[in-house]
Amino acid sequence: MSAAQEFSIPVFFLLGKNLTEAARDSISDVIAGGASIKAKLEAAALGGTSNFVPDAKVETVTVAGIDYLSLTFTVNVITDGAPALKDIMDTLAARLKGADYKNVYAFPTSPMQIPGVVVGYPTNIDLQVTFG
Repeated sequence: MSAAQEFSIPVFFLLGKNLTEAARDSISDVIAGGASIKAKLEAAALGGTSNFVPDAKVETVTVAGIDYLSLTFTVNVITDGAPALKDIMDTLAARLKGADYKNVYAFPTSPMQIPGVVVGYPTNIDLQVTFG
């Protein structure tokens, strides 16, 4: 029997170079659509998992030495066993692809087109739950 696992995956909405008016305007638009983004991320069928988005934060994210303004959503994932990380990251990216977001990446890669959405690698892995 596998132990449950709990971890967080960041989803970065990279909106432009940090110190530009265009980036500020873009982040305003993404924040206005925040409830829709949250709903799409929470609706992702992650196969044997539950997931929820408790928050989002505005921050600077450095990619290839360039600072970008980002609205970063945290997706908390609880699995009923060993997660297929690739499948989880691919599914989160697929939920956001489409007319609203053209440049969506299922993992950090280079080069990327900005504005773009990047599914990051897991953080905050709860070892008590995982290896209990």
